[in-house]
Amino acid sequence: MTDQTTLAAIQRGLRRWARGVYPMEAAVELLITAFPGAAMECGPWLRHGDEDGYWIDVDEMTDDAVGTYSGGQTRIIAIARSLLNGEPVNLYAAIPGLDDLRLAAVQTAISHAWGHRPESYNYPTKEEPK
Repeated sequence: MTDQTTLAAIQRGLRRWARGVYPMEAAVELLITAFPGAAMECGPWLRHGDEDGYWIDVDEMTDDAVGTYSGGQTRIIAIARSLLNGEPVNLYAAIPGLDDLRLAAVQTAISHAWGHRPESYNYPTKEEPK
């Protein structure tokens, strides 16, 4: 199981990678919400570089790669993939069946992608060292 230090480093690294591009930030937050704890490191799209250098390889977010996830997680991955690469997502198929937590996360992500970054997100400031 992932310890909290590793999980925090992954989240911090992904936020640093996405910082400044609202759709990418929204996708990262959506994945953080949908994949708490150990599940965060299990995504085949998660990449690790130097130190905290985490990023998402969107090319690995294929339909085959999400076969082991729950229906709700698969829907979240489809929406996050769309936010990351700009390809359309079928919201008619993706929204129904989401639980309240994931539905709220999608609503927040859409608002965030539009330019409203929630204050509750813990994005590093530009002054924070890498």
